[in-house]
Amino acid sequence: MTTHIRDTTPDDIPELLELMRKLAVLEDYIDAFAVTEDALLASGFSQSHALHAIVADHLYGENSRLVGVAVTYVLLWTYSLRPRLVLTCLFFAARLS
Repeated sequence: MTTHIRDTTPDDIPELLELMRKLAVLEDYIDAFAVTEDALLASGFSQSHALHAIVADHLYGENSRLVGVAVTYVLLWTYSLRPRLVLTCLFFAARLS
């Protein structure tokens, strides 16, 4: 069994959305959850790059699946105009055994 940490690709969006839904259930905001595949595509893979996601991709035999996600965005602070990386979400949905 091997786990790789890597940048998200557009092909990951369905599994990424499922991880985000699991987090919404866990943290009890699934009723307000409004993220869609189109929104992830526009926010993460358009020229705006409003968000960036890093995933944990775990290999089970010959199949792999996403088991974790970290979502970040860059914020320019008004007092220094220096960018800061903000971690907005860190979630692992499975045990790796």
